[in-house]
Amino acid sequence: MEEPVPVFSFRKHPNLPISRFLNGRLGVVQPTFARSWLVVAWRWTNGTGMSPSETEQARSYYRDRQQGSLYQGWVKETENWPAKWRQLRASVPNPPPPKVSPVTNGQIAYDPDTHQFSLNCAEDAFRTAVHTFDSRRNRFGASSTAFRSWLTAQDTVFSNCDGTRLFLPVTASADLPVVIQQDRDYQIAAALFYAAHYPEALLRFRAIASEKKSPWSAISNYLIARTLYRLGSMPEVKGEVSRILADLSLTGIHGMTWNLMERAGLHERDQNYFMELARLLSSPGQDNGFREELWNYTDIYDSIIGPADPNREYWYGPDNQPPDEQRFRSVPMTDWIHSFQSRDPAAHARTLAEWKRSRSIPWLLAALTHANGKEPDAPALIDAAGLIPRQSPAYLTATWHRIRLNAERGRAAESRGELDALLNSPELRDLPSELNLFLSLRMVAAADFPEFLHFALRNPVLVVYSDNLGELPDQKAADSLRAAWTPHASLDRDATTLLNFSTPFDLLEQAARSAGFPTVLQQEIALTAFVRGLMLNRDLTRTANALEAATPDLKPAIAEWGAAATPAEKRFMAALLLLRRPEARPYLKPGISRLSKPGILDTYRDNWWCPMDIVQPLQRRQEEFRRLLIRTTPQPDFLETGTAALEIALIEKEGNAPEFLGRIVLSWAKDHPEDTRVAEALHRVVVATHLGCADIATPEISRSAFQLLHRRFPKSEWARRTPYWYSEYSIRQSLPK
Repeated sequence: MEEPVPVFSFRKHPNLPISRFLNGRLGVVQPTFARSWLVVAWRWTNGTGMSPSETEQARSYYRDRQQGSLYQGWVKETENWPAKWRQLRASVPNPPPPKVSPVTNGQIAYDPDTHQFSLNCAEDAFRTAVHTFDSRRNRFGASSTAFRSWLTAQDTVFSNCDGTRLFLPVTASADLPVVIQQDRDYQIAAALFYAAHYPEALLRFRAIASEKKSPWSAISNYLIARTLYRLGSMPEVKGEVSRILADLSLTGIHGMTWNLMERAGLHERDQNYFMELARLLSSPGQDNGFREELWNYTDIYDSIIGPADPNREYWYGPDNQPPDEQRFRSVPMTDWIHSFQSRDPAAHARTLAEWKRSRSIPWLLAALTHANGKEPDAPALIDAAGLIPRQSPAYLTATWHRIRLNAERGRAAESRGELDALLNSPELRDLPSELNLFLSLRMVAAADFPEFLHFALRNPVLVVYSDNLGELPDQKAADSLRAAWTPHASLDRDATTLLNFSTPFDLLEQAARSAGFPTVLQQEIALTAFVRGLMLNRDLTRTANALEAATPDLKPAIAEWGAAATPAEKRFMAALLLLRRPEARPYLKPGISRLSKPGILDTYRDNWWCPMDIVQPLQRRQEEFRRLLIRTTPQPDFLETGTAALEIALIEKEGNAPEFLGRIVLSWAKDHPEDTRVAEALHRVVVATHLGCADIATPEISRSAFQLLHRRFPKSEWARRTPYWYSEYSIRQSLPK
């Protein structure tokens, strides 16, 4: 069964919408981000940044990456360029826009000989037309002769997209501005290309490429190679490609040129290609080549690292054959990404050494991410992180780790003022994922337990199903999730870890009596405290009052418990109360605790509790799979972790719910054969052994409860509703003779 999972901080991608990250507002960069995001992070943190054209190309990359997935639509900032062009074109009624065939959509060419369709005018053609439209209209005016001349010619260019026959724009007159004349030369060459008049197009692209002052000179170099490719002249394609790649002034088209080489079969995806892509992606001026460079780079990276990828959801460490480290060391950006993401302990020493050598911001961030507060180099890293200015794209990442390291050094209290200011500052505005990360630090820095509880509460940034490993919004899932669960402030894993394993009963009872929690969470905490108190044999009076206040429908059951005459009877009535509430556990679950309503059995066996000695290892294993940035959660002194550890040891000895509650019921039933309440309790014990967590002793509890119920209350409704008892491997019908 796929379970709903609240996401408190994104691990696979930055905050949505993605434009903030692409524009340099990086937030807290995590090693679990997809590598394409780390390419962007490298560029911003090393000072390269992203040009508007590169940002546009990156948006296109993320949009195209999600095509065909179940989670389409999460990148909502990209343009449908053909539609955008038609919208712009319609804004100019004179000359009127040409009609677009519904069959070809103004992009697809039809071959009457083969009766086949093929994409002729790709998205980039319309994107270029949109930008040129805006540029020429802004420069010359919408009603100018220059702009209208350009627009008419562009209409003619796109009339060739269906490939039926050639339509050539009229040659520009000498009295038009020079840039319009240069545009016209390119428009004529493009029209010839789309109409499949390749030899004529080739001559014109060569002429434009040689005219260095033309805005179309660089791209025409690429189009020479592309035209030769369509002509099938592979030796000439190879020569043109070599010329382009050797010309540093044409860096902006290198990425698309490499891609053309691959399509033409002129090279394989070898190490040299991988290194060249990394060099290009880490350099400015990629412009229209950025999307294809990023696509091919991440594909090759994935194939090289294979199953040893540390960013896999389930990573099995040493069992995987590690990739050749040298394949990632050749280019600084790839070296940084590989070291930043690595789970190998040696990566810590590497990132630290590279930072000491280079004193660069990207390597500082990598060293901070791998560091812990107890190591000798922590003070130097903390000091260096403190020098990152607020306007730096690296500021939030460096600040988060600086405060984390100080907390691990026992200096969390020193960060309270800074954290309070930051939580209310513009730096975290519209960054809900980062807000929750800093709330986790503020929780650890709390001065006392009530303050700890206040900062433990966080709002999920997204709720997904557990199979949604990419943490992507999915409208269909969102609708069903809303029907099953109303989002509210909840507890993330770091908070539940501390509350479950470092918080003694007295403080947990205090939390049960605290105000300010959402109703559902208040009920869960109160019930958890009640279970723990029973397992520790503590006085439950105040806990019961808190449980009644949080869960009014339990008032009759708590009144019965309160009316019990002896401690043993109170213990029996408490067990019966918990048997009626299958949501009861001695521990808290992060996020969505349970989907089934209170008092209702969950058909997927999410009922009562398993032994505490397996809950903690399971939780740690889940945290390892999730690869949280919070590698260790500092423990505030007021939590009294020593006392909590002793209590956990006692709770562990009591085992799972069916056994613990079953022993209480059977003991009371043995000594009180006249108590008719026992019939219901025995029935519920058998149910718990079936739909709760089972252990080696659980079948005996099931059998004993079943036999006693049918021997002592054979004609009761509870006996009728209990036809079976449950062993570990089978259902046994065992009615007494």
